[in-house]
Amino acid sequence: MGVSAVVLFLLAAASWLGMVVMLPSFVGADVHGDAVVGVGIGFFTSLVFAGLTWLWVAGLLLIAGTRDLLPGWENPAALVLGPLSAAAVGAAYFLLSDPHTRWPVVIPVVAPVLLGGYAFALMVPSVRPALSTPGAGRTLWLMVLVVALAPWPALVTQIRGKVRERAANASALAEWKVTERERKHAGNREKLKAMPAGAPLTDWYPLLEADSGVRAEAIEALRHDPGRQAQIEEMLGFGIPIAMILLPELDLEPAPALCQAAGTYLLKSAKGSHLRKRDDPRPYTAEVSLDESLPGIRWLMARGCNCDEGIAALEASARTYLDSPDRQKLLADMGALRQH
Repeated sequence: MGVSAVVLFLLAAASWLGMVVMLPSFVGADVHGDAVVGVGIGFFTSLVFAGLTWLWVAGLLLIAGTRDLLPGWENPAALVLGPLSAAAVGAAYFLLSDPHTRWPVVIPVVAPVLLGGYAFALMVPSVRPALSTPGAGRTLWLMVLVVALAPWPALVTQIRGKVRERAANASALAEWKVTERERKHAGNREKLKAMPAGAPLTDWYPLLEADSGVRAEAIEALRHDPGRQAQIEEMLGFGIPIAMILLPELDLEPAPALCQAAGTYLLKSAKGSHLRKRDDPRPYTAEVSLDESLPGIRWLMARGCNCDEGIAALEASARTYLDSPDRQKLLADMGALRQH
């Protein structure tokens, strides 16, 4: 028989036993919350044992084949049905991930017993004659064929069902997003109608979002709000970014107070974005948000406001970052502004 065959058989038996012991920890287990972790550990542990089992079973089949213990036609049968049976075990585990499906548990339990047990039994001189008859071999390989093919129809059905389920969920989600967007837009239209004159600009924030559905109407309404100038100037002084973004859109007067407040904002924005020596170096990206000040700066300069100090501060802040295409573009835009 040989020591190698005995060792492989013992390893296969131990791995198979480990797999079987772990099967009850997840088969049919419909759990939620923290219990999912335990079920997942049981599933993957059993799957590892199953893989090891098939590794040793393949070794037993290889020894049986190289020692000419398998009849001539059984060698190609082993070459085909051995890997197919191992794949069937993998398919069975996929099916067992559904707690409502339990019957595939038979496949990882039975398939290695059939093949591993048969290969090992052929190496036992007292048992080999009984298994070497044509009837015994055909029966064994027919059983292996049935086990190897058993999970595939169910697997195809389950995969198709999951595909249909994902498609249905995606469609339902898309419909919900459309309904939610329409509901949000309708609500924002009502808010816009009810917005009193002189309302704080913070009350307008939801209506000024890009996906509010009423941003253009809100901007137009704000352009006629008599308190918008003072509010924008105050917000710029506090360094609130939306004030700089709204500058070109609200038909404001480029009064000295506005120019001064905008200059204060640019200095605060540059200081807030400036990387310090103790900060980790990183490339500049548009997410740093220095770029969002550019339209407002252009609007201010076109109306006679002096933004040189603010532009210089923004450039200095950008140079504290590592070079990147975004930084190069920002510095080029800043340089073009200084030339005007």
